[in-house]
Amino acid sequence: MPPKAPSRSASTSAFLRRAIGLLATRLDRACKAVPDVEAVHALRVSCRRLRSLLSLFRDYLPAEAPAVRDRLRELAAAFSPVRDLDVLLIHLEDWRRELGKRDASAMKPVIARLSARRADLVKPAIAALTSWQDAPERKTLQALARAGTKWPAIARRSIDVVAPQLLEVAHGRLIKALDRARRRASLERYHKLRIAGKKLRYALQALSGHYGKPAKPTIKALEAIQDGFGEYLDASRAADVLSEIALEDGWKSATRRACAQLVTRCREHAQAELEAMPALLEKLDEKRWAELLDALTGRKGKTR
Repeated sequence: MPPKAPSRSASTSAFLRRAIGLLATRLDRACKAVPDVEAVHALRVSCRRLRSLLSLFRDYLPAEAPAVRDRLRELAAAFSPVRDLDVLLIHLEDWRRELGKRDASAMKPVIARLSARRADLVKPAIAALTSWQDAPERKTLQALARAGTKWPAIARRSIDVVAPQLLEVAHGRLIKALDRARRRASLERYHKLRIAGKKLRYALQALSGHYGKPAKPTIKALEAIQDGFGEYLDASRAADVLSEIALEDGWKSATRRACAQLVTRCREHAQAELEAMPALLEKLDEKRWAELLDALTGRKGKTR
């Protein structure tokens, strides 16, 4: 059973104990189900959300927290190649259905080759997971969710005072990245914007149980940007992998032809997602953000 939700006037430490406890439970659940495809995804998401939370509230956490954050980064990184391949296989299964029956059948050996590669990638990931299970940082993470852990005095401050201040800092970083992307679009700037947006989204989602609905429009806009650029990255990565595979010896001409068709399909999809990015950026409405901060701080109707 999850810990009882803290009251609106709860201390920051009480809020963090609950938030960390919920995310750590999800991480443990995913760890038990690895190497299932969805479990690998859930493990990496849980690691990212925990890291984001520990980073956002770093000044309010015990001194051991940074080591936990670093260890979570290592755990997620170990599963990155597995997740990248899983995403590629999911896309290939979908995309090959768009080919003619003969070409779709010709892709089966390629998919079989990639599926076999997954087993090799899982082995080092499992080794990293085993190391995490016995790591002192995992015990520290569990301790952060329990009452009795020693917290810095600053963590006694009300979460209703602390959270809006931290969110405004995270939002400021997002706006800086957004302005740069609007001034001159580039893959590097879109990537940095996506990272800033992801950090703010995770912060808002961690706080959603505390504040309720006001953050939903902003979260939805951030998800659209993340998903759009994620689609671009996935399609580009798929095109690169298929291009390399097509150059290998031993493939039948039909398989090479099918690979070439999918490479073209992936490049077109990636380009379409990239061209849609400017419109997605406009979904980040400053007025909605101002309304959100007003709702969180009770400043509605006051001059900002």
